[in-house]
Order: sequence, then C-alpha cells, then structure tokens
Amino acid sequence: MKTKININTRFDSFQKYSLYQSLDNKSKNEIKDIGIEYKLTFQELKQLTDMAVDFQMWEEPGVAIQWKQYSKSLNQSNKIYNKTVLKSIKNNWQLLKENETKYNPKNKRNYSSSVRKLKEINGDNDVFGMCPVASEKTVCCNLRTIDVAQGCGLGCSYCSIQTFYENGSIAVE
Repeated sequence: MKTKININTRFDSFQKYSLYQSLDNKSKNEIKDIGIEYKLTFQELKQLTDMAVDFQMWEEPGVAIQWKQYSKSLNQSNKIYNKTVLKSIKNNWQLLKENETKYNPKNKRNYSSSVRKLKEINGDNDVFGMCPVASEKTVCCNLRTIDVAQGCGLGCSYCSIQTFYENGSIAVE
C-alpha cells in the first residue's frame, strides 16, 4: 500500500538537491510554487530543476514561463495535465540540446588588460636553458628552451607561474 506524502514534506527533502541549490532564488521559488501547486513528484521536481539549470545557462525562458505557455492550451481538469506540460517543456529542452549552439554576438565580453611594463635587465641568466622537466627520472625530449623573456604579462587567475614574477612586468635580457 502506498503511503501518501505531504507535498511540503516532499519539497523539504527535495530542497537538498544540489542542482536546486545552485539556482538563483527566483528560479528556486518558481520551481517550488509549481511543485506545490501541481503536487509534482520528487522525480518531476528533479527533472524540472535539471532543465531549469540548462535553460538558465542557455539564456532561454525559465520553467515558470514555459509552464504557463504550455498550460494555456490544456484543460486544467485533465488528469494527465502535469505530465503533458512537463513533457512539452522536456521536448523543448531536448530540441535545444540537440540543436547547434547559437552564440549571440551581444554577449561578447570586453576584455581590457592593464598596460604591461617592459624592463630591461642585465642578468647572469642563460638565454638557452634546459627544459624544466628534463631529468634522469622523466621521459623528456631534452630540448633546450629559449628564455629571452621572463614573466608573463597576462596575469591569468589560474596560472601558478605568475607567482614567480613581479606585478605583471616582463623582463627582457
């Protein structure tokens, strides 16, 4: 015999779902409102959340807008109402997934780098050096490197090499 679970209890346990937690508050509230109003199952809430994450990344209308759009054409007394609307949203999601990605030119980021400093140094560094990986314990081609410039002016946030250089300046021998 099936045990009836209160929709609020179901939703309380669903809120722990990591993708649901990654959504913005507006999307969370939309999914919660739809879930409670239409008494969606845990799996339906999960599917709706998965699609909401993708719609948000793809800059498509959210699940609440799509739910309203697809539900307009249905009779609300229909017993399979939720499944029909959910299937329509899922079909739209599937279509978007299968189609080629369209990049909107308005979303280009304007990247501006700070002015790079070039300083000349007279050091004892050899211009030709050994590959930093070369040793008896590694498989290496033992090519020589040309170290004319020291430092990188790009300052990428993930780069560990930049910590060896000072303030984005490039030193040239």
